[in-house]
Amino acid sequence: MDPGRISRMEKLDKHGHTRFRRYIAAHSLGSPSSHFVPEYFVNPPFWLIINNGITNGEFPGNPTTGGKRPAGTVLLEHPITSFIIPTVNAECVMDETFKSVAYLQPEETEVIDSLSGERVEICRVAVMEDKVLRGYIPLPMRYEAVWLELSYNIVVYTNIWRLWAEEEEHARRQSQKQKAGMLRRTTGTLVAQHMLARLHAVLELVGWHDTEPSGQERVITLDEWKIRSCRDWFNLSYEQVPSKDLKFLNADPIKPENRVFFEGDWTIADEGKGLLSPPEDTAEWIDGEIDGLAEIFRDTLKPQALAALKSEDYYFQTQYDQKAKLPKRWHEGHQPRPYFWSVKHWSWVARGDVATTHWDNPIDLLYCVLKEDPPYTDIKEFIQDLDALFNIVTDDPNLEQIHYLAMQLWLGEMTWREFVVDLMRNHLRLRHAASSTSEEKNHKNVFDTFEARLVLEGYVRRHEMNPEDPWDEKDDVLWSALTRVTEKKYESGWPWIISEIVLGKKVTEVLKAAGPQWNKTRKNKTTEKAQGRMDVVENDEGAAGTAGDVGIREGGTREAQGRVEVVGDDAGAAGTAGPSGPDMEMQEEDDAHTPEPDRGVEPISEGPGQSTGDAGIRREDASQGSASSNQQAERNSHADQTPEACTNRRSPETHARAGAPVSRHETITSEQQMAVDQFFEYTNHLSLERYEYAMKSDFSAEHARSIDEYVEVIQALSPPTGEEVSDALQSAFREFVQRVVAIEARKEAGRTQEVLL
Repeated sequence: MDPGRISRMEKLDKHGHTRFRRYIAAHSLGSPSSHFVPEYFVNPPFWLIINNGITNGEFPGNPTTGGKRPAGTVLLEHPITSFIIPTVNAECVMDETFKSVAYLQPEETEVIDSLSGERVEICRVAVMEDKVLRGYIPLPMRYEAVWLELSYNIVVYTNIWRLWAEEEEHARRQSQKQKAGMLRRTTGTLVAQHMLARLHAVLELVGWHDTEPSGQERVITLDEWKIRSCRDWFNLSYEQVPSKDLKFLNADPIKPENRVFFEGDWTIADEGKGLLSPPEDTAEWIDGEIDGLAEIFRDTLKPQALAALKSEDYYFQTQYDQKAKLPKRWHEGHQPRPYFWSVKHWSWVARGDVATTHWDNPIDLLYCVLKEDPPYTDIKEFIQDLDALFNIVTDDPNLEQIHYLAMQLWLGEMTWREFVVDLMRNHLRLRHAASSTSEEKNHKNVFDTFEARLVLEGYVRRHEMNPEDPWDEKDDVLWSALTRVTEKKYESGWPWIISEIVLGKKVTEVLKAAGPQWNKTRKNKTTEKAQGRMDVVENDEGAAGTAGDVGIREGGTREAQGRVEVVGDDAGAAGTAGPSGPDMEMQEEDDAHTPEPDRGVEPISEGPGQSTGDAGIRREDASQGSASSNQQAERNSHADQTPEACTNRRSPETHARAGAPVSRHETITSEQQMAVDQFFEYTNHLSLERYEYAMKSDFSAEHARSIDEYVEVIQALSPPTGEEVSDALQSAFREFVQRVVAIEARKEAGRTQEVLL
């Protein structure tokens, strides 16, 4: 039975079918889903048709179509087996939070389906908080009409509640004041009931698990509200529903085919039907007002309702209870507020480049909301995204600890990498989730990184907390974080960046300019060094260009017949073909900080995914012909290596600790090389959290489970000492590499099969 509503007394007609009596006052909302009730009635309003008969002794307020379920009824895959919307027995109360949250008309849009990867239609409901766009609620298309019906009920009952309150205030006679107050309390109970139902629906929608095929989504709260509204069951608990009426809980209330099944036994007169359902033009009521309702109330609804109260009828039932109290949280304005999806959150879900899910790529969501413009200016904006994410992917998140981590990241006290590792290990705990992001590295500008941006923005925010204090360009927190996000050899570039920031320039603009500034400075220094070395060589070796003599190459490398020697600070320029143009400028900085190796040692140029600054390997073929033949021999030697062999060509010091065997008969894949690089970085820094983050960042999501199992094995072992890698750790690493190879092989086989098909 609908809350606060007069009972509909069940009757038996001459054919033995259950019939009912329905009383409605205050207005002519005679539909099962939208009507108003007083505390008691006598003589039903004339617009209702009353079916005569005798009572059947059933519990009042449980109408039924009688007989079996009609053929063609569409059933729910999972019937409703309990009620999740609590019954409200107290009148609503207006306060400052009552209208702080408002919803706009549902907007039909498109997103990428996480299962099929195809574009599908969905609704989103814009959320306005204090007249400012707060975010969105996702709403499956098939529930749009039910959402509008529920929202319309709230608007209708709220307006009627206010009108009865005005009648009570202006009534001259005490009896009229009492009747108006009675009708106000009953209507106010309905307002609270429907608002509580919408709150539960919103909580379910913002935690929506987008794992069901489009068009088959299920919003249990809206299903329940529709059924209980149709059958007038809001004043009943699930246990009070007669067994003969359980068939309604098995049918899908959203399907148009089932409308007759749910509402076929209602008898409704024509008068007042205009208020039964939302007008086609949502703009006529979505803002909370209904044009012309005051006139309808004055001319029709109020006289009929008061006339019906002249004599008391023993068929009545009310949901209002003067001893009852409202729930502490019965609408969206109460704290804690629902975890609405921010504008950036919605953009991430709806983007068209990849099929995105919260479970597979949670870190990329956080990366995007912090990265995309316009930048957040209040940590509450970022916390909103964190809360929304954890509300979706975890059952009982420790939001207090998560918010503390967010504050550390926001103020630059924690780096992005440290933040992600902590979230993944202690809070997300999604075994197959990737910690990688969609960030595109700018290899021509080592300063313009997401991590560096967050550290520097945190530095600015800490200063803004005490703007009257002077800038501290030697801030310990800042420099400690910078050393954790970049390599030491770029340390001399940060003072210029910080000096620009304290002048009031935007962090992102300064970082973009830092690369060219760094290249320009290093190019000038390199030119000066090269000119100095040219003079030395000319004095020591004689005229350049003579057969067999030594000449100067660009970058300061001397070439001699049959060998390549590295001169001075330009150790990184020798070897295989290197970068040119802007890349050469960045490489020159690398070279300037690379220690000069022994004669015959050629450093390996670093590529993406490799740690810079490693020692080179000793060339065994230094005496074999020209530099070009040496380069070809080097490429050939790299082509036939196992992961163990690849470890041999990295750092001699590290390889000595690992003791890995060398083989020249297998071709190493890029994934194997990446695993090897990361392993030896781990044996250098000995941080398992950093190692785990690097693997999950660089490997695809298919490797997440293997990485988790590998990390668990390492945790059970004694940590490396920095001088020796145990046999057990080497064995675990080899098994991990084998899994990597197997997974990549399966992926390649799948791609091949798709091509063949």
